Amino acid sequence: GKGILSSTGLSILQQYFKTINGLCPTVPCTVTNVGNVYTLTPFNISPQVLNYFSYWSFSFVAPATSSGLVTATVVPTTGALPTLPVMKTHGSAQATLNDLTVDLFYVMYYVDTLNGGNGAFVII
Repeated sequence: GKGILSSTGLSILQQYFKTINGLCPTVPCTVTNVGNVYTLTPFNISPQVLNYFSYWSFSFVAPATSSGLVTATVVPTTGALPTLPVMKTHGSAQATLNDLTVDLFYVMYYVDTLNGGNGAFVII
């Protein structure tokens, strides 16, 4: 042919890209904040998020300054994931008033051993 990929060929290349990108991902996200619950939605080009995996990181720009105890959730490809505490100081304390500042860039990691083994995010 004409050198144009079919939809199947394009789909396969997109899956390869997601697989390679997913080897050690920092998932870029848009985020909303309601009542100090930061809801992160991965970009369309991001690896598929189906669950939380230890040491996966999520990046975002805070839409608001935190005004109390901070929690977060990530919107997965399908279904829902739990809302978890966002920790500071290497996971030793929960983020709270003014720990996240509007319009600043953050990276947070999921760590499964925190929060009594239920997992939490650690903000960097």
